[in-house]
Amino acid sequence: MANVHNYSTYVGLDAHKDTIAVAIASPERQG
Repeated sequence: MANVHNYSTYVGLDAHKDTIAVAIASPERQG
């Protein structure tokens, strides 16, 4: 769970906590 794409998710975390759930759901669906 330490991919470069995951890093982008962390960046969004700073933007909005709600985005975390959405960002996490994105990679989980692809994986």
